[in-house]
Amino acid sequence: MDRNDLAPAHRCIDPRSRAAFRSKALALGFFSRGIAVLIRMPFFLLLTALVARHLSPEEFGLWVVLYSFVELFAVMDLGFGLTLRNRLAALHSDRSDRLKDHRAQDEFLSIFYAFLAFSSLIILIVSALTPFVPWGAIFKTAHPALAQQAGSAATFVLAVLILNLTFMLSQAGFFAYQETHWVSAFDLLKAISTFVAVWAAISLRGSFSSVVWTFYAVLLLTSVSCLATFLLRRSWKFAKVEWADLVRSLKTATPTSFKFALMQVAGAIIFYAHTYIVSYTAGMSAAGDYGLVQRLFLLLNGIHFFLLTPLWSAYTEAAALGDWQWVRKQMRWSLLYTAIVYGVGVGLFLAA
Repeated sequence: MDRNDLAPAHRCIDPRSRAAFRSKALALGFFSRGIAVLIRMPFFLLLTALVARHLSPEEFGLWVVLYSFVELFAVMDLGFGLTLRNRLAALHSDRSDRLKDHRAQDEFLSIFYAFLAFSSLIILIVSALTPFVPWGAIFKTAHPALAQQAGSAATFVLAVLILNLTFMLSQAGFFAYQETHWVSAFDLLKAISTFVAVWAAISLRGSFSSVVWTFYAVLLLTSVSCLATFLLRRSWKFAKVEWADLVRSLKTATPTSFKFALMQVAGAIIFYAHTYIVSYTAGMSAAGDYGLVQRLFLLLNGIHFFLLTPLWSAYTEAAALGDWQWVRKQMRWSLLYTAIVYGVGVGLFLAA
């Protein structure tokens, strides 16, 4: 983030009104994330039960491994999504400044266009390499038919999730503008629509590949819908971005994004690498069982991020306005919340 973005230059803005807005947006974001998780969880359990009954144990294990890709890729945007979120939040601190709104549009579209080009290139490379990948050895299966299905399914899933990274930039935008409730709404839409689509595919006695393709195609469509909604709410269009402006945006965002990317990779290894290790060492069936148990532990992190997710951009805006008193106050509350969540959660896990 540029130093100018965080300079407290908005002297004409009433600090109390902005602090009230941030607190209201924070509360709405917190409760919307909580409600979204509470509603999504039954759909996830129903989807898991539906797929487990329809697929063989090895196919279900492969499904769990592929599903873990969703969470892995959600935090693998090379840090640019988080950097973009900070930049947009700082620019949004003065909503009356039309010049900054235009700059925010250019920043968003520059990253979007760069991601779209990059993801298209990676998809072409993945598709070209697919015939040479030993999918049976990677997924630890001796069944030729399942190995072939695994290859085609994994290629399709990777292509969708790589492309999905581009459209998920809209979530960074909603978070930056402190509209977390919109992300929660699309998370609910994603959970419900993917369940209905998979149920329909299974009702039609679809194969493993058709179930996988249906799930991930619908997931991509919801992300596209999220992007369209974000652009409509900002009254932005797919305008031309000058090459010099695009290069400048990428150049200034890269150093911070690299730091975020290192944290994302570390988090991915800590939280999501286990499923692949289990699948490789113990087979697909064991990976399916392990994935279900792991969800219980990841739920605790999800509850923790109810507050931290909407708080991030509120911190950025407050820093841009120089409202450090609000930052310190919310920091104390977030530390207390963290202590309660992990204290109670770990205590329950140990007592179980």
